[in-house]
Amino acid sequence: MKKLKSYSWLLLLFALLACTKEIDFELSDESTNRLVVEANFTNAARQHEVKLTRTSTFYEPNETPAETGARVTIVGNNQTVLFDEVRPGVYLNLGMDSGQIGQTYTLQIELANGERYTASETMMRNTVIDSMSYEYFSFASLYNVNIWTQEPAGKGDSYLWNVYINGNWINDTLRYSSFQNDDFVDGSYVNGGTIYQIRERSFLDYSFNPPLKLDSIRVGVETVNVSQNFFEFVVTALLETEFRGTPFDGPPANIRGNISDGALGYFSVTSVSNRYEFTILTEH
Repeated sequence: MKKLKSYSWLLLLFALLACTKEIDFELSDESTNRLVVEANFTNAARQHEVKLTRTSTFYEPNETPAETGARVTIVGNNQTVLFDEVRPGVYLNLGMDSGQIGQTYTLQIELANGERYTASETMMRNTVIDSMSYEYFSFASLYNVNIWTQEPAGKGDSYLWNVYINGNWINDTLRYSSFQNDDFVDGSYVNGGTIYQIRERSFLDYSFNPPLKLDSIRVGVETVNVSQNFFEFVVTALLETEFRGTPFDGPPANIRGNISDGALGYFSVTSVSNRYEFTILTEH
């Protein structure tokens, strides 16, 4: 009887191991060959960048192909901003152009094959940074960066914060972005709200071997007011990329932007506040 039970378990184990089947997914190259747009226009007088690429197949190991030879302009408020292609797929405006708060701007793209794409947004109002401070938490080896500012009355304001350390922009990707809307602070004075956390490794100067620990770092912060639609685009992008990994996640999907005719990506029109700079001293 014991031998019979042992054989039964072995047969069940072999049956479970044998239940495998290869599935080949037919992924169409044509349906995934779409234009991807990354573009931003602000109230700061500077060169603005428009990046154009194409989607590639799921199994393509190389970088996504650049969209070259396009004609790119931004129009609005009785001005036309022209862009030149400075390297494959990357376009910069010719002068130090800027937008005005309250005005609507339209990105116009004409590809070399004649296809045309557009996107529009209105530049939102902004706030002024009155003061900044920091707090050190030894148990986590990090510094909280806190802000003092008046949040304008009237819901619908959404914010990102650009953070610079010793002149270098350290959170220029969505993974490290800091963002918030005015749902809980509408019309209030923000009295020392935390908007970013700086790790202790930011005090290391890697130009030395071994890295040299600095006694202080210079921090700069800008408040960027973005549209509600772009705020939701950022949150959705993070939900599809960074905030995943549980058994309860749904299947991944393309993120809906504001580019016309089926293109992917987003054209954001944002206003940037004053840059507030201060020094953080290291905690030895």
